[in-house]
Amino acid sequence: MLIDIRQHIVTLVAVFLALAVGLVLGSAFVGGTSMEKHVSKMLEKEFGKLRKENEQKQERVDALTEEIRRHQEFESMVAPYLTEARLARRGVAIIQTGDYDDAVESTRRALESAGAVIHSVTSIHIADDDAEVRAARAVKAITGKTEEDDPINRVVSMLANCISTGGNASAVDIMESEKLISKSGDYTRPAEVIILVGGCKEKSSLLPSSIDSVVIARLKSNGVSTIVGVEPSIVGTSCIRTYQEEGISTVDDIDQPLGKVALVYAILGSTGDFGLRKSAERLVPKDMELDSWMKKYRR
Repeated sequence: MLIDIRQHIVTLVAVFLALAVGLVLGSAFVGGTSMEKHVSKMLEKEFGKLRKENEQKQERVDALTEEIRRHQEFESMVAPYLTEARLARRGVAIIQTGDYDDAVESTRRALESAGAVIHSVTSIHIADDDAEVRAARAVKAITGKTEEDDPINRVVSMLANCISTGGNASAVDIMESEKLISKSGDYTRPAEVIILVGGCKEKSSLLPSSIDSVVIARLKSNGVSTIVGVEPSIVGTSCIRTYQEEGISTVDDIDQPLGKVALVYAILGSTGDFGLRKSAERLVPKDMELDSWMKKYRR
């Protein structure tokens, strides 16, 4: 009983103290006392600082954006002079294993600007749910036999064989009719240089391991001497690691002027990994450094 009374007394005291504090604070704010003014000034001051910092950072961002634009403009102007006629009459085939169509166009423009002859451009489409069924039909139509193991890998391997040897163009037609690929160009001529355009928009895609490795293995077994893997500077899933593991040169910024130049020099024999990402060894091939370039490429 004594404990209950003490608890009631403590509770009542706490209530009265809370009411007293509330009355003091309430009357202070209602009456516009110095406390309210002080808080208001503090908030206004802090917001002013944040506003000024934000304006300064935005000015810096705008300046850097303009600087980058000017650099890219300069690179775009200079790039053609660095690659002009370097790949004259060199036959090249492009194979798109990813889903960045703009990267294919960037690759094509870089090659044509350097004088290369584009034999063919092929895009692989096996991400659909029924791709395996269509691949099995294609294998049977081409070989007369049923592929029981992995028809998609078999199709991809046969495609790489057709492109690198220039043989069995009718097989490529069958693959197109099954909507496994889209194609343009001449598939009756072997290509001495093959460019893989990778990179997937989807994150954590398994396509680099399921397609690119199979293509590269077949190209190497057919003796293709020059294979370069490229992709745009920003991708969901990168193929660069797969290309590096397969031992081919890479360019991870084919959408940038320097990436286009790096591709041309990689075809000319500069091996390595070039571009903007951490996986790149250098921004551009060493042969592009002034002394090396003058010794090797000046006319």
